[in-house]
Amino acid sequence: MNISNLSDEEMEEKLREFFEANFSYLKENSGHTINLSLKEKAFEQVLCYWKKEKFLAGSKRHFQEKVSLHGLHSPNKQIPFSMEDKVDVIENQEGLSLFHLTSKSRENILADKEKYSRQLAFCTQIWDKTYPQKPVSKTGMLSTSVPKEVHEALRSGDEKAAKEAIENWEPLIDIPFSEEDAKALISDFGQVVEKTDADEFAPPAPEVLESIVKGTNKTFARQICLECDLRHSCPSFDAYQGINDPLPQEDSAPLLLD
Repeated sequence: MNISNLSDEEMEEKLREFFEANFSYLKENSGHTINLSLKEKAFEQVLCYWKKEKFLAGSKRHFQEKVSLHGLHSPNKQIPFSMEDKVDVIENQEGLSLFHLTSKSRENILADKEKYSRQLAFCTQIWDKTYPQKPVSKTGMLSTSVPKEVHEALRSGDEKAAKEAIENWEPLIDIPFSEEDAKALISDFGQVVEKTDADEFAPPAPEVLESIVKGTNKTFARQICLECDLRHSCPSFDAYQGINDPLPQEDSAPLLLD
């Protein structure tokens, strides 16, 4: 079937079919699921991106590429290691761009640009060495977080407002890169390799757990620790719980289908 010939209504039905098949596969293979409300919100996000892509289609090629760098050595002990990543590649009239996908919002990304700049610089360095005939013109982040105003416009039933909101929405966020950023990332990763080799797995200090994560209104404990399976055997988390109200159990409870 050539999906390019489908009407908008037929395409939405086909997207729903793909979505349900993918959802079932992930649920059966991961053992996890989400409630119906979140599931519908996820599908709405798929529709948003499809509608956005209609405005961008025809002038670009979008694909994902795996990049890797071998023969690296840690800064002090010279322990050999390799690094790899996946990056989204977009080709259009402006040239070739490398982007990372993230569920973070535009505000979250802009609040912590240094972290993303290092990742992108690493990928760019490898790409330029592997494909010197296709130099990178720019790098950035592709946010899969659909803005509130886009959701509201789509739900309003006003087709003109929805079209305008989607046209004004820019999920691609340009983030410049530099060779120094790539060197810094490789060095930091090498230090982690050395700590792992020495069985050093010290948790962050208790005060770090009370700090606010960049680009969010959540503490480190809520944003990071609640996702860690080892938190209940972590001295820093125990100390945090001792001086703060215990984190609600439901915050970390699995979501189930209704």
